[in-house]
Amino acid sequence: MAGGLEMRRGTSLFEGVASLKPGQDPGEVEKLIYEEFDRIKNAGVTPAEMEKIRVQDRLQQAESMTSTLNRARTLGRYAVYFHDPNLVNTILANYSEVKPSDVQRVARQYLGETRRTVVLTVPKAPTPGTPDR
Repeated sequence: MAGGLEMRRGTSLFEGVASLKPGQDPGEVEKLIYEEFDRIKNAGVTPAEMEKIRVQDRLQQAESMTSTLNRARTLGRYAVYFHDPNLVNTILANYSEVKPSDVQRVARQYLGETRRTVVLTVPKAPTPGTPDR
């Protein structure tokens, strides 16, 4: 399971993606995802979970700054989307100000049953004689 926000100007989407093993029931996996949403809405997230995300954000930021092209894209995105190319220097500090109560509040506001779209894609079964990829 992976998830996150798509960074863009204006309204964005939270996307959750799950890849299932062959034979796994998509309905059961979807139910587990909703249970996790409910856990966050009701109990919040722990400081350890917040720290794990912060470490992942720092790693992602460091990796994204290793090439000139990625640095230019990031500066451009921050300039166009947020009118602040200096976010490249401050975004991690901004993220560190997010509290578990903020996550819970936003989850309660946006992760409701009427505010979701579910897309299920299933690969076509291989035909006999077709090599596996």
